[in-house]
Amino acid sequence: PVLSRNRDFAKWNIATPDTAASTAVPDNFTLTGTNATSVRITTNVAQTGQYGVQIVPGAGSVSQMYQSVGLLSDGVSSDNLASKAVTIVLVGRATAASKLRGWYSDDGGTTKQYTSYHTGNSMYQELTFQATVGSSASNPTFGWEQAASATCQVSSCYLVLNAISDGVRKQTYQAAEIEKMWDQSAGPGALVLKVPQQWSLGGQIEVH
Repeated sequence: PVLSRNRDFAKWNIATPDTAASTAVPDNFTLTGTNATSVRITTNVAQTGQYGVQIVPGAGSVSQMYQSVGLLSDGVSSDNLASKAVTIVLVGRATAASKLRGWYSDDGGTTKQYTSYHTGNSMYQELTFQATVGSSASNPTFGWEQAASATCQVSSCYLVLNAISDGVRKQTYQAAEIEKMWDQSAGPGALVLKVPQQWSLGGQIEVH
């Protein structure tokens, strides 16, 4: 049910744990904002032992962290995200009101739909918004924005198919290991992972 990647910021593309640079950005996410930097944190996180992200915004500039999920339409044109319901989920903490909120966009961030703002009570809150992917959507993208001169931490940000549920929150949805099947018929250097024919939208393949 989770359409995005690295929802809890476990991956930072480093070989040695706990050595992320002060400007590190979690894998699969992009940071924008004038002079903004990203910090990997282990304090003020929603769950002990997990990582979080703190954006240090540039003066007078709104900062954003976002990820594109794609339409999943290559070769499966009848089973893509167009016209489907999706939910952006942001688990974050802010020390002032109206400083942190999540967003979803059909077009890579040009036009956004927003969650409500964090109330600024210095506690972690789950902010969600359910949207319908447009029939002509070009680049489904989600993320969060942080106001300038704000202190915020984010422990999780992800996009799910349909509505959010407790099973998705707790990551207790069903998983099964499948047999490895590789196809090299395209020639040398081309290695394609084959998946079962019953594969459909709403599931996810994890390759370790």
